[in-house]
Amino acid sequence: MQKKEGVNMSSLSARHREMLEYLFDMQNGYLLGFTNDTFKNFMIQHADIDVYNMQGYNEESSKAKKFRHFLSKESDALVGQIILNLLQIRNDQIECLRLENEGYIDLYSKYATEMERVASAMCDGAIVPRNNQERLNATLLSANSVLQDLLSVCESACNNRTYNYSRSEDEINDYFRDILKAKGYEQVLDQTRHGISMSGNNAGEVDILLKEDDKEVAIIEGLKLDCVNQNYIKIHIDKAIVNYNALGTATFIVAYVRVADFQEFWNGTYTYLKTFSYPLEVKKSVEEMTYTSAAVRCANMILSRDGYDFPTYFLAVNIGCA
Repeated sequence: MQKKEGVNMSSLSARHREMLEYLFDMQNGYLLGFTNDTFKNFMIQHADIDVYNMQGYNEESSKAKKFRHFLSKESDALVGQIILNLLQIRNDQIECLRLENEGYIDLYSKYATEMERVASAMCDGAIVPRNNQERLNATLLSANSVLQDLLSVCESACNNRTYNYSRSEDEINDYFRDILKAKGYEQVLDQTRHGISMSGNNAGEVDILLKEDDKEVAIIEGLKLDCVNQNYIKIHIDKAIVNYNALGTATFIVAYVRVADFQEFWNGTYTYLKTFSYPLEVKKSVEEMTYTSAAVRCANMILSRDGYDFPTYFLAVNIGCA
């Protein structure tokens, strides 16, 4: 199966992204002196991506923004190769400057050396975060890609009257599973024996498990709510972050909601999430995220399991009734 662009996104750290900003002179929206046409041709030739017409890229206004989008969405191998190509262009420019001025000093030569090493490792599939923060940054990037897809599925569910609140929890989960498969995720597993059950006597059954290259990418736990049912919410939180999540995988708890006043429901749910006594260490408290539509709400936090930090997201989608 063809892999979804953006799922195996680049694991480039924030520190290395900042280095590229200086190396490629991106601060004012430019990139290494490319014109719009030359940058478009470069990306088509070397990455097979039309950054001026392809969805996601065409929404970005400058060359620098398009390149930042590329760094966030594409695979390590492709990002690494493009960085190496750009570093070669930069090296040629530096040589020309030295021919014109023997005293010219490259202020970012150390950055260039380090980024060449990093990009080569990305091409070889050998890049390894150097510390826990870099690893968490890579996890957050991957999780954000999943989040954007889940938000898209939520909005699709709102417009699909076939999958409304009258359907069972499992049927709505199936709808989410099928759309995620259609988006190109390598492995979308549902009702998979995973972790332990709430009783502790048997294996648990996670609603949806996303995997890439046999590595867990996301755990998705769905639940139906027609009010702020605190006990039911607690059960699903405990299942998702403790019983099913021995590895500290990015977790998404999605509430399928039918209420008369969705905003009032969300306000009550968000208050409960903020005051909830989580069974794991809280590294970053629950924060509400920007609303993406009238029918979807989202909040996130960072939890820690045995010193391993991972993001957890809470989504609510108002799917109404038939």
